[in-house]
Amino acid sequence: MTTITNFPLMPRKGTPDWWPVWYNLQWLASQSQWTNIVGLPTPIVNGQWVKGSGGAAIWSAIAAGDLPDLSATYQAVSAKGAANGYAGLDANSRLTPAQNSVSLNAAVTISAANTDLPAPSTVVWSGWITTGGGSLRSIGAGLVNGARITLWNNSGSNVTILNSVTGGSGAYLVMNRTRVLVNQESIELTYDGVHWVEVAADVGTRVPQVAGLVNANGTVGAGVGYTLTHTANSGIYTITTTSLNTTYGHLMVNAAQQGYWASGTQASNTTYTVWVNNPAGPVDAWFYFTIFDGNRIV
Repeated sequence: MTTITNFPLMPRKGTPDWWPVWYNLQWLASQSQWTNIVGLPTPIVNGQWVKGSGGAAIWSAIAAGDLPDLSATYQAVSAKGAANGYAGLDANSRLTPAQNSVSLNAAVTISAANTDLPAPSTVVWSGWITTGGGSLRSIGAGLVNGARITLWNNSGSNVTILNSVTGGSGAYLVMNRTRVLVNQESIELTYDGVHWVEVAADVGTRVPQVAGLVNANGTVGAGVGYTLTHTANSGIYTITTTSLNTTYGHLMVNAAQQGYWASGTQASNTTYTVWVNNPAGPVDAWFYFTIFDGNRIV
């Protein structure tokens, strides 16, 4: 026997109380039966969709309850830039510094003695020392072991990096010796879980800081980072460094003319005196010089 399903009766007054209504039927071979094809409810409502409600087809706007729970697969917009959420992008479609493991060129002030810098906010962090003249005692703990910090002195003033000085609010610094960063010099440190350790010390070498050629009349023949004073026919020259300030200066001089010799010594943190002689005594003559920073000698 073939069964017809979904075939409702329409009530009406009179006799009989129920009266059949014609419907469109569709044969369902899988179920061996006919079923009524339910049409769209009328009137049609723009901007809404048909869904089942209480056994009837109705027009309705899509609501949150009509959608499956996708929270295990997708994250909400409110999770952008939030903890355990997803990263947002800046106007150039790049990660913002706050969401990156690298932070570059942060402005740093080290103008006071025993300055303690706060902990870096990223695993790899670099800072420009824009205001110098002071000393650095400690830096807050790194996010992970192996975190890196690079400090570049761009202040125009010397900055002292203290070696193994305790008492600061952060992790103290471990180097081969106390360092003096002159202008445009940098230092790189890595976090070992307890201290900030210098990454690449200048081991077993001297690094020239200022070098030049001085003319016999006391003018600059070559090189930058220094000025000169000279009294004619004295054989005495005073070199004043403008880019190097250190108590550990090492001066090397070489008279260029055969039969002449030169010697020199450090007079202050920034001045060096050079004497040029020949067998007859002091003489004005041109010479080469190089000044090394002893802070970079192990």
